[in-house]
Amino acid sequence: MSVLKLKMLSLNNQLSIANMVRTFITPEDQNILIRVPEDYIGKQVEVIAFTLDEDSIIAPVKKQPSFTALKLDTIGFKFNREEANER
Repeated sequence: MSVLKLKMLSLNNQLSIANMVRTFITPEDQNILIRVPEDYIGKQVEVIAFTLDEDSIIAPVKKQPSFTALKLDTIGFKFNREEANER
């Protein structure tokens, strides 16, 4: 079981942080027991069940590269096409 913290934008454009529990099981009959974190007790939770194809591969989503190491101040910069094409 893995617990994920997600930042979500709700329908009224409010940013909220939600905990999500994700687990993979193979049921042996029609009854499934799911243990939830203590902070879920007394709260409404949503349970979604669907089958996974045996051919499908569950792979983590690749994180997009961050380009925060370099910051340029381009305020007041005017691009000069002639200067850029000089040889």
